Amino acid sequence: VLERPWLGRDGEHLALGVAYARNGGAARRLATVVDNGLSRSETVIELTYRLPVHERLVFQPDLQYIVNPGSDPGVSSALALGLRIEFDLTPE
Repeated sequence: VLERPWLGRDGEHLALGVAYARNGGAARRLATVVDNGLSRSETVIELTYRLPVHERLVFQPDLQYIVNPGSDPGVSSALALGLRIEFDLTPE
């Protein structure tokens, strides 16, 4: 996580993350009996940027690249784009 990478604002963050989930042998064997099986693992690489626009409003776009989504060998890698919006309704 990098704090204040471009605009120098409090709460501004740029983050890069990696998640890896591995399926055990028993799960892969069971999936082979039930359907077409499981990949050995799923990996997600995520890039997100948190931008405070106003003291009560924050935008956070998020980009994820997913290798072996759902550990399904029949599914290609995926790209997911999201946007989180935070709005503070707390009265002053």
